[in-house]
Amino acid sequence: MRRLTALIALGLGFEQYDMGILNAALPQIVETFAIPGEDSGAMMGTIRLGGLGAVLLVPLADRLGRRRIFLVAMIGMGIGELLTSLSPTPMVFAALQLVTRAFLLASYALGIVIMLEELPTGQRGAGLAFLFALSGFGYGLAAALYAAIEVIPGGWRTLYVFGGAPLLLLPFFRRALPETRRFAASGAGNAAFGGGLSTLWLEPVRELMTHSPRRAVLVGLAAALASCGTIGFFQYASFHLEHAHGWPPAGYALLIGAGGAIGVSGGIIGGRLSDRWGRRRVALIGYLAAPAGIALFYLGPAWLLIFAWGGALFFMMAGDVVLRAFFGELFPTSHRSTSLAWMLVVQTVGWAGGLFAIDALSRTADDLPIAIVTVGGVCVLVGLCLRALPETTGSELDAGAEEVAQRYPVP
Repeated sequence: MRRLTALIALGLGFEQYDMGILNAALPQIVETFAIPGEDSGAMMGTIRLGGLGAVLLVPLADRLGRRRIFLVAMIGMGIGELLTSLSPTPMVFAALQLVTRAFLLASYALGIVIMLEELPTGQRGAGLAFLFALSGFGYGLAAALYAAIEVIPGGWRTLYVFGGAPLLLLPFFRRALPETRRFAASGAGNAAFGGGLSTLWLEPVRELMTHSPRRAVLVGLAAALASCGTIGFFQYASFHLEHAHGWPPAGYALLIGAGGAIGVSGGIIGGRLSDRWGRRRVALIGYLAAPAGIALFYLGPAWLLIFAWGGALFFMMAGDVVLRAFFGELFPTSHRSTSLAWMLVVQTVGWAGGLFAIDALSRTADDLPIAIVTVGGVCVLVGLCLRALPETTGSELDAGAEEVAQRYPVP
């Protein structure tokens, strides 16, 4: 189990690395393309819409297998990162990152599916938290490299070249990554499906929407609100440090290292507590507290920055672990990858919506902090959605899904 966790964490680390570059190097990227920082929300929001492309890929894992689609996603992300480094214009940069994010988020969703199906009951929350803590090293690596961006030949473009590493590691993943035992036992991969790829994609989507409409809407709304409220916190951290406080790139790396150590523990602690106290309770606390951390970071004094960053991240990660667990635990094996694809849809809408809202609320760079804090306030609504969901702590995956189906029957 440890070997599989390390393997999936390595794969998810590339998604974190890409997100880390996009967030950290935002000042240099907008400078290269002569885009005012306060006007970058539209471009960043467009890039985040790449998550919708992942929806075309992830449901196929419910028919073709988790392993196979995970490997396809690795190929796509590696090629996309290399091409991004060559972007000649902002439109090309946004287009390449949009497509690349589809593959990155597909690997992210399938990594969650693989871990949920392999982790024993009673350890899923803690296991996911540990997985995300390990994969977070990818974000930290991006921050560490960004600290030297002024001396690295090629600047931010070279950072994207490093993101092509999945192509070098593909032979290793092909040998080491097994198919999940739960999917293999389900027999879904041995079934005959006519109609080509369109049928392979549409059938699991149709089944999810007819089998579990109410719970899909509730958990989807919670994820959309959480994504909308938290995206600005991450996207503009580097820009805020440079513009409002005059911190150099090395200062951002310090923030990610010191504050991130506090924040990552939130996912681990939150995951363990959710296995004991319940998913809903932990998520409710996390998303009620997160807006306060966002406000302290963007509106507070400089001496509070690291602590505010770490505190906000602590509560966000605690809540996020629970949300990801819900998407896997509320649905049966036959629909689990499709449910994670649904998660990507609503998160993508939330991410893009949050960035477009910040862009609309900020006319100058000085308006950004207030806009980010205002949009961050929607996190308090997440708990209301989660309170309407059943508790899944301690239930077997498919047994828990059947219990939910009985409680929330299809009308």
